[in-house]
Amino acid sequence: MVDRQDPSALRWLVGVELRNFRVRAGETSAAAARSIGCSPGKITHLETGRYFPQPDEVAGLLKFYGAPVWEADRLNSLASRSDQKTWWAPWVDVLPDGSRHTSDWKGSRNPSSSTCR
Repeated sequence: MVDRQDPSALRWLVGVELRNFRVRAGETSAAAARSIGCSPGKITHLETGRYFPQPDEVAGLLKFYGAPVWEADRLNSLASRSDQKTWWAPWVDVLPDGSRHTSDWKGSRNPSSSTCR
């Protein structure tokens, strides 16, 4: 099977949310990195979905950004599921190259809930 380097939809979503909170708080990636004891590069990788965010990192960043506790709980819930394989993962080898990225957006979709018309 092919080793995937692109982010899953959930990792991407958590990353976008983290970046939005950072930008709204007016903080730089360097300041965010110092707040949780990592490099600015790791913050960039978290925000792009390249790295799996750990719950303590998500909580620490959101606390630093001044986000409400319920947001930290919500993002931690998403982050804890962000490394799970999608329902179509067993068939990734037969997907044409151009459709693999498109399929990531559909990764959390349950095939039994789709409606054919």
